[in-house]
Amino acid sequence: MTKPLVLIIANPAASGFRSDDFRQAVRILSDDFEVETQWPGSPAENTEVSRAAALRGAYAVVAMGGDGVVHHAAQGVVGTETALGIISAGTTNVLSRMLKLPQRSKAAASHLKKAVPTPVPTIRLALTNEAGTVVTHHALFAAGIGFDAKVVDIAEKDPWRKKAFGSGHYLASTLGALRAFRKIKPNIAATANSTTLEGVAALMQVHDPYTYFGRFPLSLGDVPENAFHLGIIKKLPARAIPSIAWGAFRSKIGESKHVSVLHDLSTADFDCAATNIIQADGELLGHATAVTARHVSTDLKILI
Repeated sequence: MTKPLVLIIANPAASGFRSDDFRQAVRILSDDFEVETQWPGSPAENTEVSRAAALRGAYAVVAMGGDGVVHHAAQGVVGTETALGIISAGTTNVLSRMLKLPQRSKAAASHLKKAVPTPVPTIRLALTNEAGTVVTHHALFAAGIGFDAKVVDIAEKDPWRKKAFGSGHYLASTLGALRAFRKIKPNIAATANSTTLEGVAALMQVHDPYTYFGRFPLSLGDVPENAFHLGIIKKLPARAIPSIAWGAFRSKIGESKHVSVLHDLSTADFDCAATNIIQADGELLGHATAVTARHVSTDLKILI
Protein backbone atom coordinates (compact mmCIF):
# COMPACT_ATOMS: atom_id res chain seq x y z
CA MET A 1 0.00 0.00 0.00
CA THR A 2 1.27 3.46 -0.91
CA LYS A 3 2.43 5.53 2.04
CA PRO A 4 0.88 9.00 2.59
CA LEU A 5 3.03 11.84 1.26
CA VAL A 6 4.69 14.21 3.73
CA LEU A 7 6.79 17.19 2.68
CA ILE A 8 9.36 18.45 5.19
CA ILE A 9 10.28 22.10 4.80
CA ALA A 10 13.38 23.18 6.70
CA ASN A 11 15.13 26.44 7.41
CA PRO A 12 18.85 25.75 7.99
CA ALA A 13 19.28 29.40 9.07
CA ALA A 14 17.02 28.93 12.11
CA SER A 15 18.89 29.42 15.38
CA GLY A 16 18.24 25.89 16.66
CA PHE A 17 18.58 24.05 13.34
CA ARG A 18 21.03 21.14 13.13
CA SER A 19 21.49 19.05 9.99
CA ASP A 20 21.76 15.87 12.10
CA ASP A 21 18.34 16.60 13.60
CA PHE A 22 16.93 17.11 10.11
CA ARG A 23 18.28 13.79 8.84
CA GLN A 24 16.98 12.06 11.97
CA ALA A 25 13.49 13.54 11.46
CA VAL A 26 13.48 12.29 7.85
CA ARG A 27 14.44 8.77 9.00
CA ILE A 28 11.77 8.70 11.71
CA LEU A 29 8.96 9.90 9.44
CA SER A 30 10.05 7.64 6.57
CA ASP A 31 8.86 4.64 8.57
CA ASP A 32 5.25 5.68 8.04
CA PHE A 33 5.28 8.21 5.20
CA GLU A 34 6.63 8.85 1.74
CA VAL A 35 8.91 11.75 2.66
CA GLU A 36 10.05 14.57 0.39
CA THR A 37 12.21 17.50 1.51
CA GLN A 38 12.57 21.14 0.49
CA TRP A 39 14.80 23.94 1.76
CA PRO A 40 13.04 27.04 0.38
CA GLY A 41 15.20 30.08 -0.26
CA SER A 42 12.56 32.62 0.79
CA PRO A 43 9.23 32.90 2.67
CA ALA A 44 7.39 33.20 -0.64
CA GLU A 45 9.00 29.99 -1.90
CA ASN A 46 8.07 28.27 1.36
CA THR A 47 4.41 29.11 0.81
CA GLU A 48 4.63 28.16 -2.87
CA VAL A 49 6.06 24.67 -2.31
CA SER A 50 3.65 24.08 0.58
CA ARG A 51 0.70 24.98 -1.63
CA ALA A 52 2.03 22.75 -4.41
CA ALA A 53 2.27 19.81 -1.99
CA ALA A 54 -1.30 20.44 -0.82
CA LEU A 55 -2.53 20.49 -4.42
CA ARG A 56 -0.83 17.11 -4.94
CA GLY A 57 -2.83 15.74 -2.04
CA ALA A 58 -0.05 15.55 0.54
CA TYR A 59 -1.10 14.28 3.94
CA ALA A 60 1.00 16.94 5.68
CA VAL A 61 3.57 19.67 5.23
CA VAL A 62 5.99 19.58 8.16
CA ALA A 63 7.71 22.89 8.95
CA MET A 64 11.09 22.47 10.67
CA GLY A 65 12.36 25.79 11.98
CA GLY A 66 11.08 28.76 13.94
CA ASP A 67 7.78 30.63 13.87
CA GLY A 68 8.56 32.17 10.49
CA VAL A 69 8.92 28.81 8.74
CA VAL A 70 5.73 27.55 10.39
CA HIS A 71 3.82 30.72 9.52
CA HIS A 72 4.71 30.70 5.82
CA ALA A 73 4.15 26.95 5.40
CA ALA A 74 0.70 27.42 6.94
CA GLN A 75 -0.19 30.00 4.29
CA GLY A 76 0.29 27.26 1.69
CA VAL A 77 -1.89 24.59 3.30
CA VAL A 78 -4.63 26.71 4.87
CA GLY A 79 -8.01 26.00 3.32
CA THR A 80 -6.93 22.53 2.12
CA GLU A 81 -7.13 19.00 3.52
CA THR A 82 -3.34 18.94 4.00
CA ALA A 83 -2.31 19.26 7.65
CA LEU A 84 0.54 21.32 9.06
CA GLY A 85 3.17 19.55 11.15
CA ILE A 86 5.70 21.36 13.36
CA ILE A 87 9.24 20.43 14.38
CA SER A 88 10.68 23.27 16.45
CA ALA A 89 14.14 24.58 15.56
CA GLY A 90 14.07 28.35 16.02
CA THR A 91 14.39 31.30 18.38
CA THR A 92 10.99 31.28 20.06
CA ASN A 93 8.74 28.52 18.65
CA VAL A 94 5.68 30.27 20.07
CA LEU A 95 2.95 28.23 18.37
CA SER A 96 4.44 24.82 19.12
CA ARG A 97 4.82 25.75 22.80
CA MET A 98 1.24 27.04 22.94
CA LEU A 99 0.02 23.75 21.45
CA LYS A 100 2.20 21.84 23.96
CA LEU A 101 4.09 20.02 21.21
CA PRO A 102 7.49 18.39 21.90
CA GLN A 103 10.32 20.91 21.65
CA ARG A 104 13.12 18.46 20.81
CA SER A 105 13.28 17.47 17.15
CA LYS A 106 13.45 13.69 17.69
CA ALA A 107 10.47 13.72 20.04
CA ALA A 108 8.56 16.09 17.74
CA ALA A 109 9.13 13.85 14.69
CA SER A 110 8.07 10.74 16.63
CA HIS A 111 4.96 12.58 17.87
CA LEU A 112 3.93 13.43 14.30
CA LYS A 113 3.60 9.72 13.49
CA LYS A 114 0.70 9.40 15.92
CA ALA A 115 -0.61 12.98 15.87
CA VAL A 116 -4.12 13.74 14.64
CA PRO A 117 -5.00 16.49 12.11
CA THR A 118 -6.94 18.92 14.29
CA PRO A 119 -8.73 22.10 13.13
CA VAL A 120 -7.32 25.13 14.92
CA PRO A 121 -8.56 28.73 14.85
CA THR A 122 -6.76 31.46 12.95
CA ILE A 123 -7.30 35.14 12.25
CA ARG A 124 -7.90 35.72 8.54
CA LEU A 125 -6.56 39.14 7.56
CA ALA A 126 -7.68 40.97 4.42
CA LEU A 127 -5.19 43.82 3.86
CA THR A 128 -5.96 46.72 1.53
CA ASN A 129 -2.90 48.61 0.30
CA GLU A 130 -2.64 52.13 -1.15
CA ALA A 131 -3.33 50.84 -4.65
CA GLY A 132 -6.60 49.29 -3.47
CA THR A 133 -5.33 45.71 -3.84
CA VAL A 134 -6.57 43.25 -1.21
CA VAL A 135 -4.21 40.53 0.01
CA THR A 136 -5.35 37.74 2.34
CA HIS A 137 -3.15 36.30 5.07
CA HIS A 138 -3.70 34.09 8.12
CA ALA A 139 -2.32 34.75 11.61
CA LEU A 140 -1.82 31.55 13.58
CA PHE A 141 -1.63 33.07 17.06
CA ALA A 142 -1.34 36.87 16.91
CA ALA A 143 -1.35 39.89 14.64
CA GLY A 144 -0.79 43.58 15.09
CA ILE A 145 -1.11 46.95 13.43
CA GLY A 146 1.11 49.87 14.39
CA PHE A 147 3.26 49.58 17.50
CA ASP A 148 3.88 45.84 17.81
CA ALA A 149 4.44 45.58 14.05
CA LYS A 150 7.08 48.29 14.48
CA VAL A 151 8.72 46.10 17.15
CA VAL A 152 8.95 43.27 14.61
CA ASP A 153 10.27 45.68 11.98
CA ILE A 154 13.09 46.84 14.27
CA ALA A 155 13.90 43.26 15.31
CA GLU A 156 14.08 42.01 11.72
CA LYS A 157 16.58 44.71 10.76
CA ASP A 158 19.21 42.98 12.89
CA PRO A 159 18.82 39.23 12.22
CA TRP A 160 22.15 38.40 13.86
CA ARG A 161 21.03 39.80 17.22
CA LYS A 162 17.64 38.14 16.80
CA LYS A 163 19.32 34.77 16.33
CA ALA A 164 21.90 35.30 19.08
CA PHE A 165 19.77 36.90 21.80
CA GLY A 166 16.18 35.79 21.08
CA SER A 167 13.78 37.27 23.66
CA GLY A 168 16.38 39.82 24.78
CA HIS A 169 16.55 41.21 21.26
CA TYR A 170 12.74 41.53 21.11
CA LEU A 171 12.80 43.39 24.43
CA ALA A 172 15.42 45.84 23.10
CA SER A 173 13.36 46.26 19.92
CA THR A 174 10.27 47.00 22.03
CA LEU A 175 12.13 49.77 23.84
CA GLY A 176 13.20 51.20 20.50
CA ALA A 177 9.62 51.17 19.23
CA LEU A 178 8.42 52.89 22.42
CA ARG A 179 10.79 55.78 21.76
CA ALA A 180 9.52 56.06 18.19
CA PHE A 181 5.83 56.04 19.23
CA ARG A 182 5.86 58.44 22.18
CA LYS A 183 4.58 61.40 20.13
CA ILE A 184 2.41 59.57 17.61
CA LYS A 185 -1.29 60.45 17.79
CA PRO A 186 -4.06 57.86 17.39
CA ASN A 187 -4.21 56.88 13.72
CA ILE A 188 -6.07 53.54 13.77
CA ALA A 189 -9.86 53.24 14.10
CA ALA A 190 -11.06 49.74 14.99
CA THR A 191 -14.73 48.76 14.76
CA ALA A 192 -16.06 45.54 16.29
CA ASN A 193 -19.33 44.59 17.99
CA SER A 194 -20.75 48.02 17.09
CA THR A 195 -17.94 49.68 19.06
CA THR A 196 -15.28 51.94 17.55
CA LEU A 197 -11.95 52.44 19.32
CA GLU A 198 -9.04 54.64 18.29
CA GLY A 199 -5.36 54.20 19.07
CA VAL A 200 -1.78 53.88 17.90
CA ALA A 201 -1.73 50.08 17.95
CA ALA A 202 -4.08 47.16 17.48
CA LEU A 203 -3.16 43.88 19.17
CA MET A 204 -4.98 40.74 18.08
CA GLN A 205 -4.61 37.27 19.50
CA VAL A 206 -6.11 33.83 19.19
CA HIS A 207 -5.28 30.67 21.19
CA ASP A 208 -3.77 30.88 24.65
CA PRO A 209 -1.57 33.85 25.61
CA TYR A 210 1.60 33.90 23.52
CA THR A 211 5.02 35.31 24.23
CA TYR A 212 8.35 36.30 22.76
CA PHE A 213 9.64 37.04 26.27
CA GLY A 214 10.31 33.70 27.92
CA ARG A 215 8.00 33.08 30.86
CA PHE A 216 6.07 36.37 30.52
CA PRO A 217 3.10 35.71 28.20
CA LEU A 218 1.31 38.54 26.45
CA SER A 219 -2.32 38.28 27.47
CA LEU A 220 -5.30 40.57 27.00
CA GLY A 221 -6.83 39.25 30.22
CA ASP A 222 -8.64 36.18 31.55
CA VAL A 223 -10.44 35.33 28.34
CA PRO A 224 -11.95 32.28 26.60
CA GLU A 225 -9.46 29.93 24.98
CA ASN A 226 -9.08 29.96 21.19
CA ALA A 227 -11.31 33.00 20.72
CA PHE A 228 -10.41 36.23 18.89
CA HIS A 229 -9.45 39.09 21.21
CA LEU A 230 -8.53 42.66 20.36
CA GLY A 231 -6.60 45.24 22.35
CA ILE A 232 -6.22 48.87 21.31
CA ILE A 233 -3.39 50.92 22.81
CA LYS A 234 -4.76 54.45 22.87
CA LYS A 235 -1.49 56.39 23.16
CA LEU A 236 2.11 55.74 24.16
CA PRO A 237 3.32 58.89 25.94
CA ALA A 238 6.06 58.40 28.52
CA ARG A 239 3.55 58.43 31.40
CA ALA A 240 1.63 55.48 29.88
CA ILE A 241 4.62 53.19 29.50
CA PRO A 242 5.00 52.07 33.16
CA SER A 243 1.33 51.02 33.36
CA ILE A 244 1.48 49.06 30.09
CA ALA A 245 4.84 47.49 30.97
CA TRP A 246 3.54 46.43 34.40
CA GLY A 247 0.47 44.90 32.79
CA ALA A 248 2.64 43.00 30.30
CA PHE A 249 4.91 41.77 33.12
CA ARG A 250 1.85 40.44 35.01
CA SER A 251 0.42 38.90 31.79
CA LYS A 252 -2.53 41.30 32.09
CA ILE A 253 -1.72 44.01 29.56
CA GLY A 254 -5.45 44.38 28.91
CA GLU A 255 -5.98 45.75 32.43
CA SER A 256 -3.93 48.90 31.76
CA LYS A 257 -6.09 52.04 31.62
CA HIS A 258 -4.29 52.93 28.40
CA VAL A 259 -5.52 49.76 26.67
CA SER A 260 -9.11 49.07 25.57
CA VAL A 261 -10.02 45.41 25.08
CA LEU A 262 -12.80 43.57 23.24
CA HIS A 263 -13.21 39.82 23.67
CA ASP A 264 -14.62 36.88 21.74
CA LEU A 265 -15.02 38.67 18.40
CA SER A 266 -16.01 37.29 15.03
CA THR A 267 -14.84 40.27 12.92
CA ALA A 268 -12.97 43.54 13.38
CA ASP A 269 -12.49 46.29 10.79
CA PHE A 270 -9.57 48.72 10.87
CA ASP A 271 -9.19 52.04 9.06
CA CYS A 272 -5.79 53.74 9.12
CA ALA A 273 -5.35 57.50 8.78
CA ALA A 274 -2.22 56.70 6.77
CA THR A 275 -0.61 53.47 5.61
CA ASN A 276 0.28 51.44 8.67
CA ILE A 277 2.67 48.57 9.22
CA ILE A 278 1.18 45.08 9.82
CA GLN A 279 2.60 41.90 11.34
CA ALA A 280 1.30 38.37 11.91
CA ASP A 281 3.06 35.79 14.11
CA GLY A 282 6.14 37.99 14.18
CA GLU A 283 6.33 38.18 10.37
CA LEU A 284 6.01 41.52 8.57
CA LEU A 285 3.15 41.63 6.07
CA GLY A 286 3.89 45.13 4.75
CA HIS A 287 1.67 48.21 4.96
CA ALA A 288 -2.07 48.72 4.58
CA THR A 289 -4.66 51.49 4.71
CA ALA A 290 -7.44 49.16 5.87
CA VAL A 291 -7.68 45.68 7.38
CA THR A 292 -10.55 43.28 7.99
CA ALA A 293 -9.79 40.56 10.54
CA ARG A 294 -12.07 37.55 10.85
CA HIS A 295 -11.96 34.67 13.32
CA VAL A 296 -12.07 31.35 11.46
CA SER A 297 -12.11 27.98 13.18
CA THR A 298 -11.68 25.30 10.51
CA ASP A 299 -9.43 26.67 7.73
CA LEU A 300 -6.23 25.13 9.12
CA LYS A 301 -5.49 21.64 10.45
CA ILE A 302 -2.42 21.03 12.59
CA LEU A 303 -0.98 17.66 13.62
CA ILE A 304 -1.47 17.69 17.40
